[in-house]
Amino acid sequence: GTNSGSNDEILTLTNTGNVGIGTTSPDFELEVAGSIGIDDYIYHNGDHNTYIRAQGDQWTFRTGGDDRLHINNDGVGIKTTSQSSYYAKDLVVSCPDEGGITIAGTSGDAQYLMFADSTSGAQRYEGYIEFNHDTNLMSFRSSGEMRFLSNALERMRITAGGDVLISKTSA
Repeated sequence: GTNSGSNDEILTLTNTGNVGIGTTSPDFELEVAGSIGIDDYIYHNGDHNTYIRAQGDQWTFRTGGDDRLHINNDGVGIKTTSQSSYYAKDLVVSCPDEGGITIAGTSGDAQYLMFADSTSGAQRYEGYIEFNHDTNLMSFRSSGEMRFLSNALERMRITAGGDVLISKTSA
């Protein structure tokens, strides 16, 4: 089809059945060169309980009838819609019994959970938890002191100088 105001093609139907909007050579069944706006759902054909939904400022990803991922102004929720109810709400993962988060690796690999102060130098990893698959060694790193608490009370501290303090906070 053509725009009645000019000869610029805005919709293309190829002889293979591909449809292009804003492109004259679509590579897929539907290809849009530009922005797409939706009011609510994008469904998986033939499977009405698997979809992506845009609602207000929230996106919900559902598979097999269960909400799996929620993204909104509060953060990201995996298997939860109430991440704003938690103290640290940027990423909340709700897990059933025996559920959790896996960081997978293979022999020769090391994986990290990093805590950064900046995006350059050692400040990219001011603190971290590491697991090395070659040595089966778990490491905890802090550029300062490390504290261990139980029942909201400090029970042990490792100072930056390497001293281990038990049931006290100074040497």
